[in-house]
Amino acid sequence: MMPLTALPIPDPHLVGSKAVSLCRLDALGFRVAPGFIFDISYCENLFMLAGLRDRIQWLQENGPLFKESYVLGFGQEIIQRLQETDFPQTFEQDLERCFASLTQDGSSLICRSSCLLEDSECGAFPGVFRSEGGLTTLEELKKAVRNCVGSLFQPKALRYWLRMPRQSVVFSMGLLIQQLVNSRCTGVMFFEHSDSLLIEVVPGTGELLMSGQMAPVSYRKGDHGSWEKHEGDSDLLGEGALQELARIGAVTARTWSSAVDVEFGFFDRDCTPYLFQCRPVTERWPFECTSPSGGHARRGDVRGVSCSPGKAQGVGTSWSAKPKVSMPSGQSIALVDFLSEQNYDLLFDTQGIISEQVGSQLNHLSIACRELGIPYISGVDQARTRFHGRLLTVDGEKGAISVLAEDFPGFAEHGTVAVSQVGHRMEGSGWVQKRDSPPAGSTAPVLDFHGGMPLLLEGLYQGTTETEWVEGMVTYLGEIFQNDANPDVLEICLPQLSAEEFSLLCRMVPGCSFSPEMLLRVFRQVIRKASRHSGRTLMLDTRGYQTGNS
Repeated sequence: MMPLTALPIPDPHLVGSKAVSLCRLDALGFRVAPGFIFDISYCENLFMLAGLRDRIQWLQENGPLFKESYVLGFGQEIIQRLQETDFPQTFEQDLERCFASLTQDGSSLICRSSCLLEDSECGAFPGVFRSEGGLTTLEELKKAVRNCVGSLFQPKALRYWLRMPRQSVVFSMGLLIQQLVNSRCTGVMFFEHSDSLLIEVVPGTGELLMSGQMAPVSYRKGDHGSWEKHEGDSDLLGEGALQELARIGAVTARTWSSAVDVEFGFFDRDCTPYLFQCRPVTERWPFECTSPSGGHARRGDVRGVSCSPGKAQGVGTSWSAKPKVSMPSGQSIALVDFLSEQNYDLLFDTQGIISEQVGSQLNHLSIACRELGIPYISGVDQARTRFHGRLLTVDGEKGAISVLAEDFPGFAEHGTVAVSQVGHRMEGSGWVQKRDSPPAGSTAPVLDFHGGMPLLLEGLYQGTTETEWVEGMVTYLGEIFQNDANPDVLEICLPQLSAEEFSLLCRMVPGCSFSPEMLLRVFRQVIRKASRHSGRTLMLDTRGYQTGNS
């Protein structure tokens, strides 16, 4: 445990980038709330005590090879184990010391994650990991710490990770425990240079802005050095506060040697803000800081506020009035009232997003859209009514929406679209539905293609794709069992396979380094356990397996 004022600046591989940024801000003389840093050793010791170190190591190395549904279930098991494990003695004692030191003046506290994944080469992971404020007792602090550490393995974090380029990662976390600043107003600033400056601010806490719960007041520098306000109450920030933020932006951009996002809060009418975070923006600002047009048509297109660039094509799907059959992922343009933490999962299941309310260009949701390559346009009046069921093209950079077809064929009747109907290729993650007639009494099969095994699809789905996926799994299993069988990995692999896939797996096994007999022997206990939960008995032989009632 070390104070935020500690020098020299700690290693980001030991405490996380967020903690390092606050130490650097404090060293530059900026106003940072008092607090302590808990390095990743505390988290690692908790993992060790819970008996999770090997499982987490396996997840880091192999998670992208497996279906998303299994990875999420694996994460839930880890969270449950963490909740049931007592803190190591040193961790408990240091939390008590930290609480006593920071609450002497009656302050409430905030526990913040400083994950090694955040603002790293792997990605920004904005708004993914947990922070909890308003902590007034030691027990509340301990619970918040558990929740922050557990957020490493929550579905939102794992789904985000699976969509990032695959590279070596470390699932660990530093922690920040600080006095809570009850800000009069809070905001975020993007600063590249004095002529590329955008400030967004809301009254109250930063959670309202960063989670998308409130539309911000936006300020930017005009052509003649004056401030232009786009929306809201002009009394939130005066000229002195704006000039101080511009100065902070210039200093931090120079220190970080890149454009920066700076989160801040004003406690009173003083022009000196508290700084909560500073992160480097490594790419050029990809679109203009525009004001909303109310979603009116211009030259045949409908325009809104560009919150994330990129282009996408798909069928408009109203989030508040879902079709009877859900749209396959990767083929829909989500239509929402506003984008917030409550519908963060939309980012994993859609090609693009259009919101009726004006959204922030700087909050966590917009940053995540940009990182995941999802165009997001806000401030489009009655989008859910105007675009539901229509084939759309979304240009996030221009903030433009084009209607390609008024009534998309098959949408109203089936609530689903084939790749061939959309008329473009799909690569990597997404759902694709077979178009050949399904057997009587069953539905058309749907396959989940995940980031670990990207597949290129054009036109109708081809049956060979399923074989390719299973061949990949068989090759992976063959490598795992080259020397000795590992029952734990087999237990992990089994839930990945459908009946058809397992049958195909067994037919392919002779080409690998393990036998069907070995598979059956190791699977036996797993199958018995599975049958107790499902009410079915699985009967296996070397040609595959079938299910029958118990």
